[in-house]
Amino acid sequence: MMISWKNIVPLALLIMLISSGYAQPSVTQNRLAANEIIKPAQNPVVEVVREVREAVVQIRVEAKITVRNPMNQFFDDPFFRYFFPEQPRTQQRPVTSMGSGFIYEFNPLTREAYIMTNNHVVDQGKDGTITVILADKVSYTAELVGRDPNTDVAVIKIEVKKGEKITVAPLGDSSKLEIGEWAIAIGNPFGEAGLDRTVTLGVISAIGRSNLNFGSGSPIYQDYIQTDAAINPGNSGGPLLNIDGEVIGINAAITSTSGGNIGNGFAIPINLANRVVEDLVAKGKVTRAYIGISPQEITSELMEAFDLEEVSGVLVAE
Repeated sequence: MMISWKNIVPLALLIMLISSGYAQPSVTQNRLAANEIIKPAQNPVVEVVREVREAVVQIRVEAKITVRNPMNQFFDDPFFRYFFPEQPRTQQRPVTSMGSGFIYEFNPLTREAYIMTNNHVVDQGKDGTITVILADKVSYTAELVGRDPNTDVAVIKIEVKKGEKITVAPLGDSSKLEIGEWAIAIGNPFGEAGLDRTVTLGVISAIGRSNLNFGSGSPIYQDYIQTDAAINPGNSGGPLLNIDGEVIGINAAITSTSGGNIGNGFAIPINLANRVVEDLVAKGKVTRAYIGISPQEITSELMEAFDLEEVSGVLVAE
């Protein structure tokens, strides 16, 4: 039996049209399925940022520090003293530092907004001026309520004008943190670089970090949350949030060989900060009991040296 090409061509075209008609909805369905997978994962983070971002403030501290006169080495030279008899041994040099903070309490009657931050952000403000810049770029001169170098926690406050919209960051419970859960950091990296209220995302990498050395002035009491959410200079004092939009820590430090973020950021747990803040607001300082001993963390080396099978109690170092 002879098959005509005139019959084959229309039949082939019909099969192609039917095939393409069935294939197209499959691509559309795949795209819809992908969107359904992606959107639920994005929405909580977007919602958190939308609700809390405007509670984050920029802090600028201007002060004068005392430094040695660069000509100090020549002051004992008789020839130098002959021409410059009255030279001060020290000089006053102006310094400006930048950091972050967040509003955690607002009194609508007094219009006072209380801000948590780090001690190292505002420590020079005790002899200078602390300026707080809100999300709408309005600036206020702040008052230093209290600071605690031993935990690197500080509280400042501003009195805002009537009509100013204030966003308060809700506080969470850092004792409920789980390693691996989402962590969101908001802050003002690199000072006046125009990167205010930058948002970075990561996870809780570890909890209970201690014995960390951040250089001179490292806090004595350490119980840090470790996160890989990017934290850079200028982020100090900003909030670390959970996926519910609650503050779980105060971003405080990084460990880095370059000075920038390499995935090791540290935050002060909000439960620890809260206990400190209560004393700072009430008394301007933290009062601690002292029992006359210095405890030390028991390491694996110490366990082996003391022939310990398990860790219990506390090791008295001195």
